[in-house]
Amino acid sequence: MSSHIDIAWSPPEGDIPRWLKPNPINILMVDSPPYFGTDLPQKIVTKLGDTAFLKCKVFNLGNQMVSWLRNEPLEIISSGLYTFIRDPRYSAEYMEEENTWVLRITKVEYEDSAIFDCQVNTDPLMSYAISLKVIKPDNSQFLNDAPLYAADTSVKILGGPQHLVKAGHVLNLTCVVRNPPSPQKMTQWLQNDRIVTPRPGVSILSESSPQISTSCLIIHSVQEGDDW
Repeated sequence: MSSHIDIAWSPPEGDIPRWLKPNPINILMVDSPPYFGTDLPQKIVTKLGDTAFLKCKVFNLGNQMVSWLRNEPLEIISSGLYTFIRDPRYSAEYMEEENTWVLRITKVEYEDSAIFDCQVNTDPLMSYAISLKVIKPDNSQFLNDAPLYAADTSVKILGGPQHLVKAGHVLNLTCVVRNPPSPQKMTQWLQNDRIVTPRPGVSILSESSPQISTSCLIIHSVQEGDDW
């Protein structure tokens, strides 16, 4: 006579597999494309000689890579944690617990003032712009250089008005509203004049601040004939 005992294996207490850990958007990371967090400042003012920290929050990065670039003149600074620029004052860092990529610039100079792009190598490319302004140590009164008038509201769909997606693939439509008239109200998506609500296969991720509001409409598996 033989007996058979089934033993169910479970991970040691306190050792939760990475793919089972909760994430900020309550959605399986494998099914969602990357998107930027919008709760970090996009205008950085740093005094001459201090250290500047440019931060870019990226969720659901997966196998994609984050790079830092400088505009005017165009220069690739880093890819991942590897730094290309020869200036040793520049370094790229990653804060895993906060999903935040950091470009650190020590002993800033006036020439460091520029617009920097935090870029994710998706198709099409995703980019998050951050401006750095270096001022004299005694110019602290100019830290708040906001305009005296209310900035106009602008709405933009990242990647343009048309997206080509293969059947069965993920479609990510990201709407960015700058200077929203009411930060408390979330962006609504319409399909054939009807409001789109989250449901199996369709997710809506939204973040809002007084300066910028971002909403991502994610269709997890586009089918032929879908009208989005």
